[in-house]
Amino acid sequence: MKIFDFLRQWNLSLLQSFLSVRDQQAIEDTPLGDLSRKDQLVWDYSKNGTYSIKSGYRWIQSRSIVLRDTRQSDACVVPKALWKVIWKLEVPPKLRHFLWLTMHNCLPTCAVLFRRRSSLSPACPICRCHDKSIEHLFLQCSWVEPIWFGGALNYKVDCSALPSWVVWLQVPINPSKVLFVVFSALGSFLVERTVLGSCRSDGIGRAGQVFWWCSPASPNIKINVDASWSKVFKLGFAGVIMRDEDGRFVAASRYFLKASSAIAAEAIALLRGCELGAALGVTSVIIEYDYLDAVKCLSCSLDMGS
Repeated sequence: MKIFDFLRQWNLSLLQSFLSVRDQQAIEDTPLGDLSRKDQLVWDYSKNGTYSIKSGYRWIQSRSIVLRDTRQSDACVVPKALWKVIWKLEVPPKLRHFLWLTMHNCLPTCAVLFRRRSSLSPACPICRCHDKSIEHLFLQCSWVEPIWFGGALNYKVDCSALPSWVVWLQVPINPSKVLFVVFSALGSFLVERTVLGSCRSDGIGRAGQVFWWCSPASPNIKINVDASWSKVFKLGFAGVIMRDEDGRFVAASRYFLKASSAIAAEAIALLRGCELGAALGVTSVIIEYDYLDAVKCLSCSLDMGS
C-alpha cells in the first residue's frame, strides 16, 4: 500500500491512523523525489558515488579519528613541531620509537595495565604511593627525582607545573649548558678511567699522589670543596661535601656557576662551601680545598684578594 499517490502527494488519510499530528506534519513537509526514476545506492564518501576499498578505508580512518578526539583520553595532543624534532634526532631508531610510545601513552605502566585489566593495582611498585603513569615513571617518583637533581643537569622537577609528559618534553633548554654538561661528564669519565687503569692502589691518585682524608677534631665539621670550569663556555660547577669527626656524611650540594676565569670559579666554589655551612648553622668548621691562594685569603690576609 502506497502512502503517496500519482499526484506526488502524501496520503494523509492513511497517515492519520498511525502517526501523531507532529509526525504527520514532518512527513508532509518532506518532498517526494522523481517517481519516474528508479532508486539506486549512492556511496556518499566518494566523488562518483561508487564504493571502493580506498574510500571505505578513508571513511573508517576519519571515523576512528573523530571517536578518538571525542572520548576522554590520558594523552594530550602532540604538536607537529615536536614530532619533527623527535624524528630528526640523531639517536638510534629504537630511542625515537621509545619516545613515540611514551607520547602515545603506550608503555605498559602499571596504570595502563590496570586500566586494561592486566594488573592487580595501578600503584608504582617502587614508591607504592602514586599510580605509575608515564609522568610518574620518568619525573615524579620519589626514587627518580634525586637522579634528576643529583645528576649533571641538576634539574628540579616541579610537579605542580607538570600537566603531562608531552608538555614537559616541550620545555625549552639551553643548548650551551647541555653541551657543557655533556663534555664535562665525558672528560671526567675519561680521566677517571685512565687513573683507574694505571693505578689500583687505595689512596693513590693522579701521578702517584697519595690522598688521605683526615677526620676533624670534635666539634669541628670538615667541608671539602672543589670546582670545575670551562674556558670555552665560561661555565662551571662547584661541589661541596660536609662530614663530621667520625667521617659520617652530613650534607652535600652541587652548584652551577658562571665565572670569567678559573680563579674566579675557585673562589665562588669556596664561597658556596661557606654558605652551605652557614645555612646549616655550623659554627666550627675546617675547610679543605686544593686552591691555596683562596685558602690564604681566608686564613691569612684579605689583601691578597677582594
